[in-house]
Amino acid sequence: MTTEPLHHWEAKALLDGSIRPDVPPALAPSQLPDAIFLTGATGFLGAYLLEELLRNTTATVYCLVRADDEESGHARLRQRLNDFNLWHPSYGERIAPVLGDLAEPSFGLSTEEFERLAGLVQVIYHSGGWVTFIHPYEKLEATNVEGTREIIRLATHTRLKPIHYISSLAIYLSEAHPITKTLYESTRPEYHETLKGGYKLSKWVADRMMIHAQERGLPVAIYRPSRIAGHSQSGLTGDLKDPLNVFIKGCILIGMYPDSEVAIEPVPIDFVSRAVFHLAQQPASSGKAFNLYNPAPLAWKSLFETVRQMGYALEPVSKEEWFSAVNRAMLNKHPQREFLTLVRMLVSSPNNNFFYTRPPLDATHVMDGLRHSDITCPSVASLLPVYMAHYQSNGFIERP
Repeated sequence: MTTEPLHHWEAKALLDGSIRPDVPPALAPSQLPDAIFLTGATGFLGAYLLEELLRNTTATVYCLVRADDEESGHARLRQRLNDFNLWHPSYGERIAPVLGDLAEPSFGLSTEEFERLAGLVQVIYHSGGWVTFIHPYEKLEATNVEGTREIIRLATHTRLKPIHYISSLAIYLSEAHPITKTLYESTRPEYHETLKGGYKLSKWVADRMMIHAQERGLPVAIYRPSRIAGHSQSGLTGDLKDPLNVFIKGCILIGMYPDSEVAIEPVPIDFVSRAVFHLAQQPASSGKAFNLYNPAPLAWKSLFETVRQMGYALEPVSKEEWFSAVNRAMLNKHPQREFLTLVRMLVSSPNNNFFYTRPPLDATHVMDGLRHSDITCPSVASLLPVYMAHYQSNGFIERP
């Protein structure tokens, strides 16, 4: 009897046979952690997760960070919290930099340092990764895939530690998941050659790796947000050159927007960070996945109609006409042609899915887990004025 060989990408997600939940648990069922390991704390979501952990627990948070020494590592982490108005002086003593790199075996730590970390921390939040819209999978594999493998190894070394892993709903955006079938939180992400873009591929492999860990009995919860956008109250964003921000500004610059019925469903950073932390506190979350998307999306044409009502002169055109207009503006040496080059590159990137009609989503696990909380996701329509005000106040987009 012969078996069908594993697909190339599925094979990359396999775990070593030594990865087993055969060590004592790091936490007793009713015990609260006093040592938490967090990756990605200098990123947008990672910084918000760090603040959630500092504000809502008494634990020391050990943060993987690239730095020359502990003092500069601590300064990097403090600065990132400051960047998002999250810093509080009381946090200083509870942030412990772990000098290392996700892309390195054992995070670049010595054997002794890795052993100490494995015996010390009790819960892992894995938010780290290389988020890029231009590099191929091969460039991202060490950080996004092998770094995730090292997280799983850490979780099963010395003591068994729960993992809370930040994935992405973008792993479902291929023909493996037709738009006629609902994506449940238990739906296994399948591979199809139409899954394009190095970042999405790396997240797909890492997500499948975490599913394999769940199947072996490891306490893993997977969180799959859609496009993460700025804060729901301040509009503060991780990077004003985030693809969504760039696209909106680009349309205003050329006075046109694609007349598309495709809906967008960005989720504000504060909703995602609060939801992940709240769900992570529930023992029932272990072994589950969570679809974190905006239940009140907005079609592109409706979004830009709202922008028009704010005083911007915008004309609806087809997607093809819109791309032609961007190219013409660049050829005609538009004053912001360098920015328009970025617009074209980001919108054309297979990682962005600006005009991809996704299947219907289910979020039963999220709704059940947040049912008795005050955590809700604001509609895209209510977020847009907040984001536009933030763009204007920063001079990213001129006032009409």
